[in-house]
Amino acid sequence: MKSIANPIFILLFAINIGNGQALDSMPKVLLPNIIIDHQDLDKSQGVRPVLSISSKDLDEMGVLTLVDALNRLQGISQINTGFISRPVMRGLSGNRVQVILGGLRLEDQKWEDEQGLGLSTAGIKKIEIIKGPAALRYGPEAIGGVINIVEDMIDSMDSDTPDRKSSHLNLKSFSNTLGFGLDYTLNKKNPGGSSWAANISVENHADYADGHGHQAANTRFAMYNLKLGHQLTHGKWKTDQKVYASFGQFGFIKDSSEIREILSESRFSREFEDEHYKVLSLIFSDKNIYTINQTTSWTSQLGWQSNIREELEGEKETELGLTLNTLNVNNILEKKINPNLHWVVGQSIIFQLNQNFGSRIIVPNANTFEAGLFTTLTKKIHIGQTQQILIEAGGRYDLRTLTPKTGRDDFPNLPLQDDRIRRGVFNYSCGASYLIDQFKININLATGFRQPNLAEMFSDGRHEGTARWDLGDPGLKSEFAINEEFSLNYTFQRFKVIGTIFNNRYKNFIFIAPSGDLIESFPVYKYLQSDARLKGFDAGMEWSSGKVINLGMDYSYLVAKKDDGSWLPLIPANKFRGNVHLLMPHSIGKIQNINLAFHSVYTAPKNQVAAAELRSPSYWLHSISLSARLKSLKCILTCNNLTNTYYNDHLSLLRPLGIRDIGRNVVLNLGFDF
Repeated sequence: MKSIANPIFILLFAINIGNGQALDSMPKVLLPNIIIDHQDLDKSQGVRPVLSISSKDLDEMGVLTLVDALNRLQGISQINTGFISRPVMRGLSGNRVQVILGGLRLEDQKWEDEQGLGLSTAGIKKIEIIKGPAALRYGPEAIGGVINIVEDMIDSMDSDTPDRKSSHLNLKSFSNTLGFGLDYTLNKKNPGGSSWAANISVENHADYADGHGHQAANTRFAMYNLKLGHQLTHGKWKTDQKVYASFGQFGFIKDSSEIREILSESRFSREFEDEHYKVLSLIFSDKNIYTINQTTSWTSQLGWQSNIREELEGEKETELGLTLNTLNVNNILEKKINPNLHWVVGQSIIFQLNQNFGSRIIVPNANTFEAGLFTTLTKKIHIGQTQQILIEAGGRYDLRTLTPKTGRDDFPNLPLQDDRIRRGVFNYSCGASYLIDQFKININLATGFRQPNLAEMFSDGRHEGTARWDLGDPGLKSEFAINEEFSLNYTFQRFKVIGTIFNNRYKNFIFIAPSGDLIESFPVYKYLQSDARLKGFDAGMEWSSGKVINLGMDYSYLVAKKDDGSWLPLIPANKFRGNVHLLMPHSIGKIQNINLAFHSVYTAPKNQVAAAELRSPSYWLHSISLSARLKSLKCILTCNNLTNTYYNDHLSLLRPLGIRDIGRNVVLNLGFDF
């Protein structure tokens, strides 16, 4: 079947490529069209497009996790240990990609590849993405990009809905994992200018099966989430409070010797009797916006986060435990000097405490203080009726102080007790956007820096999730990056072409690689440093026949080398993506909005690998989705990995254990509006 399926899907992409209305008139399924949207991310980012995925797109993808949804986008991959995953943007992940939740930089133990985001798609209005350095506005951890998660909530300033109440119930089932998901969202807007929202969700999955029906041992997981939000608008003042609580359990494999024992359990066991993580996240945010006058506004935000992560071997005592508490203080002043000149100045402060409480320690206890001050200036120039130039420039200074607290007996490479590691750096960014008729051209030049994190400097212990022993280096220097980017967007009636070329040059790029040594039978991986270059391009096109057919395809290419010419490890393979979307123009009885979508991804072979890194063959993945609405009920049926391909993604950390990625998965999503 696989040999027949690939040509059929390629043929579908080529059908009727000359017909065509506006591209935006078609709903997007599985491979969503990305739109420029500045509603929630910084409005001054006009020279670097902001991409967006809606809640509708998330439902129709039939994904199991939020990172799985991001993996569907051009230039974004995921590094995963089963369902434990993190996003990778143009080869960068971890502390190089900043995730924003509730308006705050998400703080968790992101220094470990096998410790995923653990975020659900429930209760989300949309996800916004900036690919490429955005450190000027969002801080040093945005050196590779930004992912902003916007919760589902009615804006209290929306005058079109003076009094409104809505609720939505989602029920999901997953064939591969015999999993289920349930989430309920309630939104209420009062006439007095206040609104509030609540979302509760539950998800539970057994181990998945690969394309040959083999059980992927201990890849089960469960998540429980609660989100609360409140907004109040009174005159020139708007306040916004958010509370987020999440608890998750995620199974993992210590080493290959345990796989046989786990496989002796029931195929769909959901018990966490073997190694697993427990993660509790609590977030509170209080944001206030005051409009000083028609041209000036001030935004202040106070946030608190607590991330408690435990690693347990069955029901025994906590093997590895970490508590990360964070206090965020942000202030931004925006001034519209004239209709075409916009000035922003802001500061951010972060206090952080990392504390161990398990029987084993990998990284030391530490206190961290970060302070940043930035400013940007955006100028709009009109040339005639059809041409416009947007110029943006700015600078930022960041100071970071790290104070390790754990004794030298546990970490002999630590500096003297209470010795502070203090580093500061200045970054700049400048860019221009030129709009003429159907063309839009963007040029960006930006710098970014990232200090080595706790794990990269002081790690000394085994990580069962990846079956290895990691060793840090306290002598690592800060990374410094220079990014050059050029993009072109051409739209003509029903046809759109988008292309981006990027070149990222890194000084002191930090990466982890096998050393060839063993400690307690575990292979030793060391954090190393080298100058490097990551360069490539994203290209894509879309075409619409009007209200019936929508076609799209894109290609992502990335090359990542050290300055000595050798390849960097854990770099995603190049990918081609294509989609066909069909919308039935007429209803069938009371059934409306009938949509059918095909989505295919070809992942090229990955033979350009680092020393001791495994090569990866090419593979195809196909998906199909059918959706329709009957009054207040929306039904979506999605089949991912339609041909049940037996494969491993190059960034799968389960490959050394012989565990393949998930096989065919049929997802049924029933949505009820009340």
